[in-house]
Amino acid sequence: MRVIFQRHLCAALLAALLSGCGAELQPFESVPRLPGRDPALAADRVGICYNALFTTPEAVLKTATSSCGPGQVATLEKQDIRFACPFLLPVRATFNCSGD
Repeated sequence: MRVIFQRHLCAALLAALLSGCGAELQPFESVPRLPGRDPALAADRVGICYNALFTTPEAVLKTATSSCGPGQVATLEKQDIRFACPFLLPVRATFNCSGD
């Protein structure tokens, strides 16, 4: 009986923790991946960190578009999973920003 209670308590605590983390799992602007041999391209790029389990591609694109600025279009260049983003948002997408 005590084991069942402990399992329910752990499940309830986990649910409470995850419900409070919704705002923490929103995609956000980060440093884009290095542009390679052409450092002039770095100004026209943004990086977006996100969690692929909790974030839709539309939300990532919306964040990238707003990070690029008005009149700019965000085009996905590459996604990578490295240590460039926080643990809960492990995927970094790099977008190229260009005018309409």
